[in-house]
Amino acid sequence: MSNKEDKINFVSNKSFELAVKKAKRKQIARNFLIGIISSVIILCAVYAGSSYILKKRLEDDYLDIMFSQVKGANIGWTRTVNSYSFLNARTHITIEKTLGDRNIIWNSLEREVTLTSKKDISMDTSKNTQYSETLKRQVSYNKYNGEREIQFYYPQGRNLPQELNLLEKFDENTLVEMALSFNHSYSLEDLEGILGSDNVNWLWVNTNPNQGYNSKTDSNKFLSGDAAIGFSIDSSGFNEAGQLFLDNLIYLSKEGDYKKATKKILLSLNENSHPNTSDIQVLGAVVTGTPQQLARFKDLDIIRASTLGATIDIY
Repeated sequence: MSNKEDKINFVSNKSFELAVKKAKRKQIARNFLIGIISSVIILCAVYAGSSYILKKRLEDDYLDIMFSQVKGANIGWTRTVNSYSFLNARTHITIEKTLGDRNIIWNSLEREVTLTSKKDISMDTSKNTQYSETLKRQVSYNKYNGEREIQFYYPQGRNLPQELNLLEKFDENTLVEMALSFNHSYSLEDLEGILGSDNVNWLWVNTNPNQGYNSKTDSNKFLSGDAAIGFSIDSSGFNEAGQLFLDNLIYLSKEGDYKKATKKILLSLNENSHPNTSDIQVLGAVVTGTPQQLARFKDLDIIRASTLGATIDIY
C-alpha cells in the first residue's frame, strides 16, 4: 500500500510538476524555433526562386533590345529597371533615333514583369497617316513627337519621291534624316565603295528573293521604316557591322520569342547554310546630317527614291 502511495505522492510532488512544466516549455520553445527556422528557409527558397524567375523574365527584355537592332530603321532600345520587388519588377524602355551626334526619343514604354506574365504599359505604336496634297502620297508622322516617319521604296516602283531635293529648304543648323532606296540590291563591299561610311546610320537588308516586293500585297510599293530589317553602321565599317547583324540573328534564332522570325530572315539570306556577310544584299540606307553633309547623295545614280524623316536643330 505504501508503495502505491509513494508513487502517487511522487507524481503529485511539486518538484515533479515543475520539471514537467519546464520540459513542456522547452518543447514549445524548440518547436517554435524549428518553425521559425523552417519558415525562414521556405521564405528564402521562395524568394530565391521568384528572383530567379523574375531575372529570367527580365532577360527577355535584352532579347527585345537585341531584336530592335535588326528590325526598325535607325531605331534603338535602351532599358532601365525602375523598381524591383518580391513578386514583380517594372522597367522603363526608351526608343531612340540617332541624327548626327544627337539622339531623339522616338517612343517609350513602361513594362511590368511578374512571375507569370509580362505587360506593356503606356506605349502607342500607332502613326498619324494622312495624304499630302503637296507630296501626292501618304505620309506618316510619329505620334510621340510629331516627326516624319521614313519609308523605303522597292526598285520596281514608279513615280517615286525624290525628297533629297528638300535639303535646300532647311537651315544649315538642322540635322536631317533621309531614307534612300536603291535601284537594286548591293553587296556590303560594293555599297561601301559607293556611299562611303560618312553620315550613313543604317542599312536596309533585302530579305526577300524578289527584292522584297510582292505586286499582290505591296501595291503601295513602300515599306515603313519601323518594319524594315537591317542594321546600324558605326566607325568599324559595313562588313563588321554586317557580321554583328548576323551574330545577333543567329543568337535570337536559338532562344526566346524571336526564333521563328529570325530563322526566316537567316533563310532569306542563304537557304543552304549559315549566311556570311557576302550573302547580305542591301536595298537602301538611312543617312543623317546637315543639309550640306547630305547634299553629296543627290548625285548618286543608285538612288531610286528618297524620303524625309525626322529633323531637329543641331544645337
